[in-house]
Amino acid sequence: MRVRVAQGTLPGAVIVPAQAIQRSSAGVAQAFVVGTDKAVALRPLHTGALTDAGWIVEDGLKPGETVVVEGFQKIQPGMAVNPVPWQGGRTVAASAKP
Repeated sequence: MRVRVAQGTLPGAVIVPAQAIQRSSAGVAQAFVVGTDKAVALRPLHTGALTDAGWIVEDGLKPGETVVVEGFQKIQPGMAVNPVPWQGGRTVAASAKP
């Protein structure tokens, strides 16, 4: 038998797909974030646990910000992008369904 127990809440935390998080050579978690001008910036993040839905980002992202999930191998900081909604993987809503 498996049991899921809620361990607590973290106000202001954001969950992003696991593949959106990269590690620098120093081991720092980071992600490409799309700005209001559609330019990407590589931003350091403080991550918590890895869940079924993705990494919990405790600091470095605000709710509603857009992160690059796929194709970041082809971009660099300052480059303009045309983001589209990500269609892959599980979402928090999907993982909450029985």
